[in-house]
Amino acid sequence: MLKKIITIFALTILCVTMFAQEIVESSDDDFNMNNEIIKVNYNKKSAKRAMLMSAIVPGAGQFYVNKTGITTYIFPVIEAACWAGYIIYTGEGNDQEDEYKTYVNGENINYGHAYYDPDNPSSVSSYSGTRYNRDFFNYSKDNMENSYPANSVYKENHFHLDDKNTQHFYEDIGKYNKYVFGWADWYCEYVDDETGNIDWAGKDSGEWNGNYSMTDSGDGDVHEPNSAMRDVYNGLRADAEDSFDIARLFLFGVAFNHVASSLEAVRVTKKYNSNYLSDNTKPSLEFHTVMKSTGLTPTLSLVKRF
Repeated sequence: MLKKIITIFALTILCVTMFAQEIVESSDDDFNMNNEIIKVNYNKKSAKRAMLMSAIVPGAGQFYVNKTGITTYIFPVIEAACWAGYIIYTGEGNDQEDEYKTYVNGENINYGHAYYDPDNPSSVSSYSGTRYNRDFFNYSKDNMENSYPANSVYKENHFHLDDKNTQHFYEDIGKYNKYVFGWADWYCEYVDDETGNIDWAGKDSGEWNGNYSMTDSGDGDVHEPNSAMRDVYNGLRADAEDSFDIARLFLFGVAFNHVASSLEAVRVTKKYNSNYLSDNTKPSLEFHTVMKSTGLTPTLSLVKRF
């Protein structure tokens, strides 16, 4: 994630620099053309400098040009809000990710009346273990391949369940229907206690629709879930993905804020330079301190610059 953030910032600054360069040069050219006759020595602000400052820290360029401007403080507030949203929803997504991982293999449950003993598969006992069991999956897969060897969808090269709890594993068991066989409630429901044979939901062809099978309720086919645990798990994963999606939106908001602040800094600089020149030629009352024989004396003067 850190690499993504650095990449976004680098691309943002590069794009802003290229896009705003033409604006800055155009603004400077217009300013010089409109004022080429009037030669005034004043503290002109650099649009390029303001743009780059705001590209790095939103609001910094505006602060450099005009410390009292409203946009000087709007962009930092937006920046802080976006980062806060990103941190909050990323943390929420991480917590939800831990929750669905714990649901899969971080808790032992007591379930049903099905057997499972790898060394003695004909024994009968209740199941106690994690909700997803790789041994259940492998046994069911082998049983299916032996029952329907001609059906290519059940061949070995279609089944690759990770041996370790990688992110790939957590994605596969919820995303791909063929991995439904490893869920404890599916196994306890469809494996015969005494023989170890699997009831493939009455499908003579050996076809399988993953977590849902068609059953005849008397007046038509109805979809029923074959593993309620898998449904719960996918709901937990969906919640985590929603949180991460919102976090990514806040991160895009950060990038947009940098772009908007940079372009706004160019506008503010052009306006400041133009106003400074026009205002600087008008008569104004200014307070000074002058040195006289008696010491420093405060003086109020009427000043007109040419």
